[in-house]
Amino acid sequence: MDFFVEPLTIADVEAGRAGDEARYLFSFWQTNKGFMEHDRTMTRLSRKLIITRAHTGARDVPEITFIGKDSTFQRFFPECSRSSAPSKLLPEGYRQRVANGYGAAIAGEPHYDIQRTGGLLGEGRPDLTLERLILPFRTRAGLQRLFCLMILRDLRQQFCLSDRTDHPPYSRHGSDCGPGFSARVHSSATHRNARA
Repeated sequence: MDFFVEPLTIADVEAGRAGDEARYLFSFWQTNKGFMEHDRTMTRLSRKLIITRAHTGARDVPEITFIGKDSTFQRFFPECSRSSAPSKLLPEGYRQRVANGYGAAIAGEPHYDIQRTGGLLGEGRPDLTLERLILPFRTRAGLQRLFCLMILRDLRQQFCLSDRTDHPPYSRHGSDCGPGFSARVHSSATHRNARA
């Protein structure tokens, strides 16, 4: 199976290697010490965010409370906007493997990782390579929320789940595909065996 999740260093976000949007989100979080303040740039960026509650069950992702209309989740799970439990639209096996990143953010730490979904998103869904930045925020009302920015780095159509090695990747070109992607993705065997 070609699924993996690997932590990346938050220094990449600070240095801008994750892209301007991730750097801004992290800088805003750091400057405001995790408090959400009104900000025009953050309002624009919210279109690409997923916001969740700051608690979760064991080995699961938190309940989603907001889905940005331009978010990666909305793009690949458009039915989520009609669901009362959008996080449950993600297959359980995938949710279990990516849950640790949310746990770190719930504990108050910024979390940044890279993942490849392989076939875990289900039949008819592409194999995605995503970078994920999760930050814990508190509102003036005292609510705790996790802000998640998913950056699409590669998209492969799943022609044949049993053997995709002979199919060239279909890479998305656009604002989410920042420079330096290949420098951060290592073709080591650890990717095939890593667990979130």
